[in-house]
Amino acid sequence: MQEKGFTLVELVILLILVSILAAIAAPRFIDLINPSKENVTRHRLEELKKAIAGDPDAIAAGTYSARGFRGDTGQWPAILQDLVTNPGLPAWNRYTRTGWNGPYVDQTGGQYLIDGWGNNFTYQSTCAPPRIVSNGPNGVLDTAGCGAVAGDDIFVELRF
Repeated sequence: MQEKGFTLVELVILLILVSILAAIAAPRFIDLINPSKENVTRHRLEELKKAIAGDPDAIAAGTYSARGFRGDTGQWPAILQDLVTNPGLPAWNRYTRTGWNGPYVDQTGGQYLIDGWGNNFTYQSTCAPPRIVSNGPNGVLDTAGCGAVAGDDIFVELRF
């Protein structure tokens, strides 16, 4: 009577083939991850830009309905956390349509503060115009001061 099953040689050959396939597929899979992290970063930067400078496309009854932090308070936030907690500014006055009317972003888990690679955004409020910079995939801020953005950094300028 013959028993059914695999011999040791067959199992070793199968393991070698699976290892070769994994060695070929893994780098290709990793190459797919970086573009998605860059897309997440660009999306978060655009959301922060809208939260700070407003969304010019959001119009209701002939007026801007998403004016952002700057449109509501008349100033740039000192830090990004000012978008979720009032930094001591007057509360929103519905008659004058001025004051802090936040939170301006979804603060769940603090995800608005980090890029796709898990690094904190750098908010450069002293630049003209202010900007928010991601350190990019290498995690190092290549941009010095308010100079030109360098290296793999990703940024968005805030214009009102």
